Amino acid sequence: GLVASSTTTVMVRTNDPSSAFALPLSAKTETALKTRRQDLAEHLLAHGNSLGLPDVGYTLQVGRRAMRYRDVVVCKSIDEAVQQLQQDTSSSDADSAHSVALMFSGQGSQFIGMARGLLASQPKFAETIATCGEILGRADFAELITSDRTSLRSTAEAQPILFAVEYALADLLMSWGVRPAAMIGHSLGQYVAACLAGVFSLEDALPLVQFRGEVMQRCEPGSMLAVFCVKQTLK
Repeated sequence: GLVASSTTTVMVRTNDPSSAFALPLSAKTETALKTRRQDLAEHLLAHGNSLGLPDVGYTLQVGRRAMRYRDVVVCKSIDEAVQQLQQDTSSSDADSAHSVALMFSGQGSQFIGMARGLLASQPKFAETIATCGEILGRADFAELITSDRTSLRSTAEAQPILFAVEYALADLLMSWGVRPAAMIGHSLGQYVAACLAGVFSLEDALPLVQFRGEVMQRCEPGSMLAVFCVKQTLK
């Protein structure tokens, strides 16, 4: 929708043809912003064959001054960009507050090959993962994340890996200007939220998470029971 906000829209330049690109737009009024959407759609229709989508997004972000009313189109092709730009957008109050909450999952959400694309295309993400590996003394940390081995089934290895991926992804988002108003996590995810909130440092958190995983790995297998009940109000 049309939003007046101080949020930074970031254009990531990549050669990956499957990547989505952000086309940020802004104007002084809501009416002017709608006009800019239509103007950009017409320009892409007329010159789309000679334009590169990454360059269009980069120019819109770096070469244009951000104004009060803002909008963004996320697309993978010129045709998709035109289609979205020509759609009507619902307006929102220019002075309404917008905030972001980051939610971090616990063990069990990991999967083989996760973060492979981010490691290959985002240097900031890869750098943070490498830092996590250095703290843990694991030179093969990045390879362990993207490998096709079944090591992610091991609690001792899965927990520090999942922590690092979640931390690095949040760190990447914040480097793009996304500032969370709140953070919450489940189980292992609580450690990520706490670390990002400054409860303890990354250097303290990672060895703790690794030790936690090793201790849990040594525990005897168990079972989990969930009991569903109807909420009742006590009088």
